[in-house]
Amino acid sequence: MTESESHIRLLSILYFVLAGVQALFGCIPIIHVVMGGAIMSGAWNIPPPPVAAGTDTEVAAQQLADTAQAMNMVGGLFLVIGLLSICFAWAFAAMFAYAGWSLRERKRYTFCLVAAGFACLMFPIGTALGVVTFILLLKPQARTLFHGEDAYDSYDAPRA
Repeated sequence: MTESESHIRLLSILYFVLAGVQALFGCIPIIHVVMGGAIMSGAWNIPPPPVAAGTDTEVAAQQLADTAQAMNMVGGLFLVIGLLSICFAWAFAAMFAYAGWSLRERKRYTFCLVAAGFACLMFPIGTALGVVTFILLLKPQARTLFHGEDAYDSYDAPRA
């Protein structure tokens, strides 16, 4: 096994680890989803604002309805933001796992570079992994491992 092969194998393992960490931290917004559902269902029993003495019952009923509507909006906001956060985090985790698999199989060179770019957004571990991935994959030896000996033939000028 050459040095480039061992480096790519190690990168593959590290992308699987990054995918697992990302999926784990992607579960944190489940708290927001549960809170939003509880607020919207009324299980989060928040007392209505106090009604001033001498206030008409219709006005008091309207204030209570406004409070319930506001709580539903807040609960919906918690629910939607939580669900979107989970979806984005798990999508990133799936992309990193697929990048790890692609590195192990030495396929989808461009996808691995794109995944390295997205890994740079995951400070600090992902940033280090993304930068090292760029350094290693942009070497001619790594490109040859992915594409074979004719790795640079596609960059020749078009023939007339």
